[in-house]
Amino acid sequence: GLGDVYKRQEYINKERISKAKELLQNTNLLTYEIAEAVGYKDATYFSSIFRKYEGISPSEYKAKFFVAQSSHIPYN
Repeated sequence: GLGDVYKRQEYINKERISKAKELLQNTNLLTYEIAEAVGYKDATYFSSIFRKYEGISPSEYKAKFFVAQSSHIPYN
């Protein structure tokens, strides 16, 4: 039924966002490149889906991650 279609779409979105988070953390790809890499043709749509699940935009997520990462640089 329709519920199943919705659940499947929900699952696919979660999988794609999970992969996108990995790419945001580990690559310097731009948002639209990540969108394409995880299966969204439209970067704006990707951003809105990402925000729905994560509460922030892909670029905010990336910025947050890199700030956190750079604060762990050991001092000599």
